[in-house]
Amino acid sequence: MPKDGNSTIGRKILRLTLFFFAVVALVIASTYLFFAPVFHSDYIDSMLLHPLKNSADAPVQDQVLGIRAEAAQVPVSRGDKQVLLSAAHYKLARPKGLVIFSHGTGGNIDIRFSKQNPRLSMLLKQGLEVLLYDYEGYGRSQGKPSLCNLKDDCVAVYNYALKLGFKPQNIFLYGESLGGGVSCMLAELRPVRAIILECTFTSPERLAKELMPLAEIYPSFLFPEPRLDNLRYLQGAHPPCLIVSGLKDPTIPPSQSLMLKEKAKPTADLLLLPQSAHCILADSDLKTFEVSLTKFLKELI
Repeated sequence: MPKDGNSTIGRKILRLTLFFFAVVALVIASTYLFFAPVFHSDYIDSMLLHPLKNSADAPVQDQVLGIRAEAAQVPVSRGDKQVLLSAAHYKLARPKGLVIFSHGTGGNIDIRFSKQNPRLSMLLKQGLEVLLYDYEGYGRSQGKPSLCNLKDDCVAVYNYALKLGFKPQNIFLYGESLGGGVSCMLAELRPVRAIILECTFTSPERLAKELMPLAEIYPSFLFPEPRLDNLRYLQGAHPPCLIVSGLKDPTIPPSQSLMLKEKAKPTADLLLLPQSAHCILADSDLKTFEVSLTKFLKELI
């Protein structure tokens, strides 16, 4: 065969080889991007958010230390629409401040009333009113449950607290689990007196990568907003912070709270509860929790 014939065949083989590898690279890149978390926010919402709905006209019924919860509605503007968030407000005659309680990913505020939530009486004993609220799509709240709505929800509740007459220096944030991310996000957006974080994460991204190492293949920008990056927030200037974690927490490892404590600047207080699980205070840890919470708050009120 002529020499130039061999050369032509060689070029064809080279082009076919390059085409093959280009197709393979395209398939790999397409598959990589297809599974990127940022493109599956609805799926992530369904995986992370587990709302328990109530009828809009179901009464808010709870009483703590003889204080009956008053039902409230917090308006949230969303474009040209408005949705109403359901809230329960425990009022005091002469309050020293107000705690905005942001709950975790499951249920609603009703399952965090007095029988399931000894924190309420502890906070009220310190002279702090408590405002529990449900995110959109939870409990009696209107709207659709979605991570992207959390920012507007918490800011609306904060603005509601201001309208009640509370000053920023008298507003405290309490966030459990997912609510810890909501509380840090709110503290970054609006001034508050202090933050209490219970059984929360450094960020959903870091938690996912700790629990599922395969998630390491995706950089931060391929994760959806809001980032709820508690670690980044606490590494900067922040108000006084108490971090609480149950050592028997199977959902969010205590290592996440330890990292928050280690990186927080200025220093945050850390309380580790030996027998408590995820946002469930063990009876044997209740006294320790109350003493630590009281000490933390008394220095601020």
